[in-house]
Amino acid sequence: MEKTFINPSYKHFLHGGDYNPDQWQDYPEVLKEDMRLMQLANCNSMSVGIFACSW
Repeated sequence: MEKTFINPSYKHFLHGGDYNPDQWQDYPEVLKEDMRLMQLANCNSMSVGIFACSW
């Protein structure tokens, strides 16, 4: 079976999830740790600011 890609120029698996940093604006150490953990988990795609309108 031949592989087909949505975007032939990006032949990688997207790994990530929703991330809502709005709740941590007063805690930069939490934001820094979140970034470290996302890198450790090899995340390459995040949905950011989903609920930012409430902030």
